[in-house]
Amino acid sequence: MGKPEDKAMAQNMLKTLSGKTHHVYTGVCLKWADKNIHHLFAEITMVTFRELSEADINHYIESCPPYDKAGSYGIQDWSAVFVKEIKGCYDNVVGFPISRFYEELKKLGINLLDSLSESS
Repeated sequence: MGKPEDKAMAQNMLKTLSGKTHHVYTGVCLKWADKNIHHLFAEITMVTFRELSEADINHYIESCPPYDKAGSYGIQDWSAVFVKEIKGCYDNVVGFPISRFYEELKKLGINLLDSLSESS
């Protein structure tokens, strides 16, 4: 699901998600040209929504405009109350699986925490 273009599309997206489980996918490709390293990974998170009433959907759309959010919801805002269950990485649903990214970089010998001491 992309971002809704208008209210009707947002309503339809949220009705589609209501009472169902959907998957959030993020694919990442890391390329380090100097060392000829190419590394791919994907993170998949399952999100289950509660049954949503039409009133809840409309109130959410009016209160928290969803037009900049894939699927018409941002789990980090008030739509979190729609979520019955999440299996997997919360940050993946927000936008980017940072903890998985960190672990994948460590596999390549890169520790993001090293940059903290360099910037101090």
